[in-house]
Amino acid sequence: MKNAGSRLAGAVVLGALLFGGIGAAYAGNTYASFSTTVPRFNGLGSTGYQTKAISNAHVQFNSTMVGGSYVVDARAEGPAYIGPWSRNVGDGDARSLSNTINKGSNTRISFSNDLTTPQNVQVSGKWRSQ
Repeated sequence: MKNAGSRLAGAVVLGALLFGGIGAAYAGNTYASFSTTVPRFNGLGSTGYQTKAISNAHVQFNSTMVGGSYVVDARAEGPAYIGPWSRNVGDGDARSLSNTINKGSNTRISFSNDLTTPQNVQVSGKWRSQ
């Protein structure tokens, strides 16, 4: 009986590892919500990380809200890559950020505001690394 229980427990752990690994590999294809505060005077805020599912595929996002009447700039970032800024993202904007980030890499979007922005700016929406 003890052997059967050990085998069952081993099978459950193996199944969880396999399904967890599959989920992580495709995490970049699913849109995830984000909310970040970009500090005033050219501050920097970012999304959490996603695992890139497709090498070089555009990182996509839709902004739900960019605080007040302000705009921010956005760029894709990976372990060995920092992309060009996509300028003047406002409320309801959708952007597609080109990059050369490899599949399996941690990827995020960074946001920045202007040097003359006198207050913190809240940015929220949905994004995916693809």
